[in-house]
Amino acid sequence: MEIVQSMLNFYGYEVNKIIFHKNERFIETNNEEVSLKPFFWREISKNDANDYFVEIGFEIKPDENSDDQSFPFYLTLSIVGRFAYSGDDTIIKENAVAILFPYLRALITTITANSNVPPLILPTLNIVEMLKQEETSEDSQIEN
Repeated sequence: MEIVQSMLNFYGYEVNKIIFHKNERFIETNNEEVSLKPFFWREISKNDANDYFVEIGFEIKPDENSDDQSFPFYLTLSIVGRFAYSGDDTIIKENAVAILFPYLRALITTITANSNVPPLILPTLNIVEMLKQEETSEDSQIEN
């Protein structure tokens, strides 16, 4: 059996941003789950012909309709990965994000667990599909 080398090379990642604020006005209720609506984003930049930087980010904050007392914390973070690839940019847009997402998930859990709040453990998500839906939603809002 021949091993086929991937054309996408991952050279690691760095944490770009971490902002955590505990909400001192938060009022915990007995056994009620807190509803958190995360927002994800991605940015891709090309350093040269085959060198890419891919940033993925995560944010949790209350929306305009939320009561400030029902939200335990605010969290924004992003990581940047460096990739080499020669080919269709779609591979970078999708596969690089899928490669980075487990690192982002682990960072979210670590930050919240070490902040003395109940740890936020994101489920396994199809982040690529979520970002596609978000982009489609944004495109339809712009067109209207």
